[in-house]
Amino acid sequence: PADWVVFHEVGSSRLPASGIADLKTWAKRFREQDNVHVLIVGHASPEGNPTDNIKLAQERARRVAIQLEFFGLAPERIRVEGFGSQKPLVECPEGIDCPQGLRERSRRTELYLMSGHRP
Repeated sequence: PADWVVFHEVGSSRLPASGIADLKTWAKRFREQDNVHVLIVGHASPEGNPTDNIKLAQERARRVAIQLEFFGLAPERIRVEGFGSQKPLVECPEGIDCPQGLRERSRRTELYLMSGHRP
């Protein structure tokens, strides 16, 4: 599981204030530990154009990376990936509407801490 997750509004890469505060804490905690690297993975829900969803997911991950850099984590310790809607948090069966709130959970950015090596 991810070490940290933030959820986004439809079509947005904006980070909520609580997410920014969390990132500041993460960066402060790990910026002096050279053996800790971060993998940031952006995701989108299945609605919309798949190509646009990949771009949005990449932008979501980049926003998190920029915040970590702003708070002092070296950019060479950060890797960013965007999967679009390829890896939903919850997958609803074909032809069945997801219960309220499940698709929204796929609009997320995940942070993984990797010790000892570059992710």
